[in-house]
Amino acid sequence: MKIVVIGASSGLGAAIAVLHARRGDEVVATGRRVVRLASFFDEAATVSLLQNDLLMTDAVDKLEAPCLSAEIVYFCAAIIDPAPTDEIMRVNFEAFVELAKRIDGPNMTIVAISSLAAVIPFDELPVYCASKAALEAWIASSRAASEACYVLIRPGQFTSELFGRRDQLALDTLPLELAFSIIEKVKRRCEVVNLGGPRDRIAVFLGPVLGGRRARRLVLGF
Repeated sequence: MKIVVIGASSGLGAAIAVLHARRGDEVVATGRRVVRLASFFDEAATVSLLQNDLLMTDAVDKLEAPCLSAEIVYFCAAIIDPAPTDEIMRVNFEAFVELAKRIDGPNMTIVAISSLAAVIPFDELPVYCASKAALEAWIASSRAASEACYVLIRPGQFTSELFGRRDQLALDTLPLELAFSIIEKVKRRCEVVNLGGPRDRIAVFLGPVLGGRRARRLVLGF
């Protein structure tokens, strides 16, 4: 099986790439700093490393060919506030939409890593929240007209480089258990997957009923 992981430079994307390689899949791992991943793969692994920055104008062009030849494409790339609004929307939402339109097809599974922030507002991350909400709305609106299978993952709260941890390319710090759960859900082609602890899942369920901020205070405690 051929897999493409976009945003494999650290954290969850790196963990997904590592686990697929261990399973013997052919993996294309992409990201701004993806060459840092090389030490994770043994000599028998069939892995290609593609350095690619989604903020560059030709980024999606470079991704199109490897993605079209893959069976599963994971979109794990993300940036957060206080990055500029246009950059956050480009990486977290616009690049996904542009690529998804190009690679749509009946044998394609596109996995979008979303966030609790799509349904539970975090006051310190307004643009990040907006980008994830836009991502989820676009997928929900596009399912009926798309030939590809979309799997939307809300991984819940976990420690990652994205939110301040800077050692996410040590193998023992990667969220491998979480990545394993995601891979298993993708195999079943689930449409929307809420992971994380019970409080995360309850917050997602109560958000539309109580309102995002009330659910956040009640369930997550802040």
